[in-house]
Amino acid sequence: PGADTHTIGWDFGDGTAPETGTLNPTHLYGETGVYTVTLSVTDDDSGAGFDTLTVTVENAPPAVDAGPDQTVNEGDTVGFAGSFTDLGTPDSHTYVWDFGDGSPSVRTVSHPGDQHLPDGYAEIVHRFRQPGYYIVTVEHTADNGLKAVGRLDVRVTEPK
Repeated sequence: PGADTHTIGWDFGDGTAPETGTLNPTHLYGETGVYTVTLSVTDDDSGAGFDTLTVTVENAPPAVDAGPDQTVNEGDTVGFAGSFTDLGTPDSHTYVWDFGDGSPSVRTVSHPGDQHLPDGYAEIVHRFRQPGYYIVTVEHTADNGLKAVGRLDVRVTEPK
């Protein structure tokens, strides 16, 4: 009564370490799911109370940036470096590049821990055979099926 001190603990139900000391915590869930969150309050006389709530986490779609617009010469090899953000835990990612010039689309896949690229990047090269204005798109699909599309413009000129 009156002079008790209290210890506050939160278990977020996702296997992360419990958080203590605050009634207003913040927590970032790494995966889609339904989680049972438990709040415990214990006083210095070992009296304890508990309450639970359910948190439903839905995955957000990835975001994609295909890179900056470019102006290149006809026949030059052009490098593209797209980037993406995906808030979930490391997934496999599929990219489909469409260069807008009638050539076949190119599909690439990266997996968590691939050493050739840091997570969040997709790189590819392409050669435009005709002068013109092309819209290049990259469609990113995470292994959970969520998709996002990025685009950039390429102006291809005749070599001087």
